[in-house]
Amino acid sequence: MAEKTVIQKSWEYEHQLVELARARRERDIVRGVVMSVGSKEVRVQGEDDKNIEIAVLSMEDGSLGYCPAAEFSEREYRSLNGFTGSIQEFLIT
Repeated sequence: MAEKTVIQKSWEYEHQLVELARARRERDIVRGVVMSVGSKEVRVQGEDDKNIEIAVLSMEDGSLGYCPAAEFSEREYRSLNGFTGSIQEFLIT
């Protein structure tokens, strides 16, 4: 059984939150490094819990982003492990 991850917040300082909110509002493209890939158990309404693969991204301002494999790319990959250490561009949703 996979270890459950609890994500409380992905920023440390108020200015990071303000910048994340602005990037989301203005639909800015943000760059970040894929720091690690892991799995997280999520609850889907009306279904059993599912274990999904998550990429953990470190953004330029030091805050963290979490991207499910299904939203990582239009192309489907068996695993996101090969992207660890790479710089990716993404939108905050």
